[in-house]
Amino acid sequence: MVRHEAYEAALVLVRAVVDALAEVAGIEELAVRYDDSARLVADAVQETAVSTEGLDLGVIGGAAFNIRYRDLRAAAQREQAKQRIRAAASAGQEWVVLFETGRTEFAPLSPYRRLEMRLADGRGLHASIAPDPSTGDPVYAVEIVQLDPATGDWVNDAEPPADPATYPTRSEWDRAIADLRSGELPRSRS
Repeated sequence: MVRHEAYEAALVLVRAVVDALAEVAGIEELAVRYDDSARLVADAVQETAVSTEGLDLGVIGGAAFNIRYRDLRAAAQREQAKQRIRAAASAGQEWVVLFETGRTEFAPLSPYRRLEMRLADGRGLHASIAPDPSTGDPVYAVEIVQLDPATGDWVNDAEPPADPATYPTRSEWDRAIADLRSGELPRSRS
């Protein structure tokens, strides 16, 4: 960071490699293409004509592949959310889980997150369990967010969500989620 020229060159190179990976359509294909990462970085260096002095070109390639991986993963998760919405609507469900990562029984050692949406209006419940940075104890949190009912995307022009309501115990967290599903507003208990 103290050598802004090297930092700028790294950004240019990473962007050039990410752009070269734009035609990669899936995560499996991206993994196969990783064998070509050195060549892709070399092509980007030649194309951009930036100085590579002081740069680790392996890190440049790794960063670019990581960015493309995140983009592909986000697109796949978005498509999965739309499929879940269609399936839930066909089944006559009121709520659908759009995204879930981790397992509640392992939290907070392994953080847990779940995003649910009410099909009728896109009202979302973002529930999480994460460690408190100062104590390591679990923090049970829930926030209401506005989602697009057709896609599950977060609505950017909606009123910003309030800070998540937090709860000291798992049972209070579970009760708050049930209340929210039935239309009651959360109250932080911690």
